[in-house]
Amino acid sequence: MKIDRVMLVWDGNPFYAGFYEMQRKIWDKLGIKTGLVFVSDGKNESAIPKDGDVRVLHDRSTVPFTPPPGRNWKATMAIIAGPRLFPGEVVMITGMDQFPASRRFINAVEEVPDDEFVSCIGDVSHVTTNHAVAHHNIWARIMAPTPTDFTELIEWAWEKGLNIDGHRDANQQTIAVGWGTDEVLFAQLLRQCEGLKLRTLFNDPWEQWLNRVLGITQIVPDPK
Repeated sequence: MKIDRVMLVWDGNPFYAGFYEMQRKIWDKLGIKTGLVFVSDGKNESAIPKDGDVRVLHDRSTVPFTPPPGRNWKATMAIIAGPRLFPGEVVMITGMDQFPASRRFINAVEEVPDDEFVSCIGDVSHVTTNHAVAHHNIWARIMAPTPTDFTELIEWAWEKGLNIDGHRDANQQTIAVGWGTDEVLFAQLLRQCEGLKLRTLFNDPWEQWLNRVLGITQIVPDPK
């Protein structure tokens, strides 16, 4: 399958300001569209970018979130919910601050059939929610057990009480859900998706990682 779109998520956190514009320019050079899913809580709408393909998910829930400079766990939940907003496309999810260093992963994806789910590393016990690729139909199939409304999805995830060991809030108190909630929950959904084939492309998360190039193609990074 050919990657049609790279999907990013942002909630206006100033730590990631300006990254979307850089992502758009880089992926455009690779012939891949960029889409941004913006998580709006009604107070951050001024940060919604005016340019590009931006889809807004509204969070009207009252459950706690992770304040900056931490990654808002609600925003990371949009990483697994967002691909449902791009019907008919092969969507790759990636982090706002992760940039491609080579075409190796992209080329490898082209050898995978449209009915499989692609991960850079991992297995059904834990799949990272970055550099994961699937057709919209597969994303929708995996997420089928979850609410389609984003507010309902947040409340549904909160009620599951997932405990992410080691992730704490600003007061160093262990919280029921954290920035890893999306990955824990998504792995559960993958295991429940009957008949789905997961294709892992890399077996070494560091030497073969999409955005790590030293020792692969270059000795010294080349900005070009």
